[in-house]
Amino acid sequence: MTEKEYNRILWVDYAKAVLIFFVALLHTGLPTSYKEVIRMFVIPFFFFLSGIFFRPERYKSYTEFFKQKGVKILIPYLFFNLVTYLFWLLIGRKFGLDSESTIHPAKPLLGVLYGTSTMMQHYVPLWFLACLFMVESIYYLVCKYAESTKNCILVITVLVVIGCVKSYYISYPFPWGIDIALIMLAFYAFGNLAKDKFLTPKKTSLFTQLVIIFGFFGIVFLMSILNSEVKVFINSYGNFFYFFIGAFAGIISLSIAFQLLEKVIKKQNWFLFVGQNTLIILALHLIAISFVKAIFVYILKFDLADFQNSLVFSVSFSVLAILVLVPVINFINKYLPFVVGKKRA
Repeated sequence: MTEKEYNRILWVDYAKAVLIFFVALLHTGLPTSYKEVIRMFVIPFFFFLSGIFFRPERYKSYTEFFKQKGVKILIPYLFFNLVTYLFWLLIGRKFGLDSESTIHPAKPLLGVLYGTSTMMQHYVPLWFLACLFMVESIYYLVCKYAESTKNCILVITVLVVIGCVKSYYISYPFPWGIDIALIMLAFYAFGNLAKDKFLTPKKTSLFTQLVIIFGFFGIVFLMSILNSEVKVFINSYGNFFYFFIGAFAGIISLSIAFQLLEKVIKKQNWFLFVGQNTLIILALHLIAISFVKAIFVYILKFDLADFQNSLVFSVSFSVLAILVLVPVINFINKYLPFVVGKKRA
């Protein structure tokens, strides 16, 4: 199966659409119990999906990898950091919680260079791109020099263990999320090494699929109860056993659920639109949420305190935020496609 054929698999875009919606939900007044379940799997799932489409054999050297693959991540990273920094500098830090902060304007710029969420106060979610670059770089180098799949798995396992030990004993963040990347390698490698099983799954009965979906998601729910709060962006996982079990269970459960969804709803353009533009939504959804909240507060005269811990309002804010970004997405895809790694149509 060619890479273009992989890219036409609908369930992957459906998965990305739902996952980015979950990310937006996490940044609204979502009740804590829902947050704990979503955080168990949402970031690992993104790394898993990225791993599915990575082809290390396409790059003869790290230099070639950097030019073809790395730049596609680094250009969006730098571009959206510039956009969100200017928004924070001129508008964001003058309203809401940031209006009371004393963050020096130069600190977020240093954070962009260091590449960690704790220093990018202007826009925390962009830590993901820096970490993704490190994950793919490490994985490429491992695949290039490990010489066999067995050796690759062994090296990845050792690196993941090192990442867990670092997270447990050293709280200070490493540059460009290298410490987080060592742990996320587990999910990236899982996606890459098991891609054929997920992209060309064997036919199973509907009953078996439903048993797997609900059974494994039940494990996610159980792990979220047993574990303490998971915050991947600050390299905090609670109990590693609970985290890994919950994350892998979520990946397996929802992958099958989205494959089933593809069969049921076929091709839905609005779903695909969101799934194919998750990078832009990731990079701008907090600004969009702030815009939606501003309308509710300053125009509709709502009290934001009424929206806290409300599932209905969290879902509403997230949907509205994505809708607000539709013209922005269309503009970028038409006039600035290079900033998201695309070619002009």
